[in-house]
Amino acid sequence: MRNVIILGSGRSGTSMAAGCLATAGYHFGQNLVEARPTNPKGFYESRVINALNERILAPAIPPRNPDATNPTTTHIPLPRQYWLAALPPEITLASDESIQREITEHVSLTPFCYKDPRFCYTLPAWSPHLPDHTAHICIFRHPAATIVSTEKELAEQRYLATLTLSRQQIEAVWCAMYENVLTRLRHAGDWLFINYDQVLTPAGLDALAAFTNAPIDRTFPEAKLQRSQPDAPVSPRALDLYDRLNALAQT
Repeated sequence: MRNVIILGSGRSGTSMAAGCLATAGYHFGQNLVEARPTNPKGFYESRVINALNERILAPAIPPRNPDATNPTTTHIPLPRQYWLAALPPEITLASDESIQREITEHVSLTPFCYKDPRFCYTLPAWSPHLPDHTAHICIFRHPAATIVSTEKELAEQRYLATLTLSRQQIEAVWCAMYENVLTRLRHAGDWLFINYDQVLTPAGLDALAAFTNAPIDRTFPEAKLQRSQPDAPVSPRALDLYDRLNALAQT
């Protein structure tokens, strides 16, 4: 089995892709995030990996206004919320020796399958340490469906109560992540681009199995769990990105 990195905007199907590999014998990391109503079958996401990626991201996150009554900076994520950060494409993230040592330790636990939306930004810190032929899986979903699903997550999760994002700001996160993948990340390493809807089909699962060389749990994806429909308005920028991602998913 190939080692695997799964990335993509939050609420876009990364957990579904990881769940398809859950019974294959992968190491998913320590202290996995528990299932909850928004992800009733689990996240397959390690709090330890998330925290490490947040350390890499932290210097790039602007500070909040110290006046708690001033709402002008409530769209800036706080720790644990960095999967909802919209970073500019020219951002450069540094990582110190301590972070590099931890990455080296994590990627030595093979075969691994690490999944985190934050990889859309932090992957360059990991890439020099990844074993050869690591499989990079980028899963995406129509931006309108992602916006609606993220709105629900913001409304229901207590740890997100301090974060306020409009639909336009959620879309900006989606665009920032996939623009970074398309412009800066995908040209190095082996990549599979796959649409959320494709994972619900036999052909999509065949592609996932062939790319990872791993046995796939074909019963894991359930169309009935696709509760967020693409009914939010989206910009031409987001639709163009979605078209570009779909074109890569067909090749």
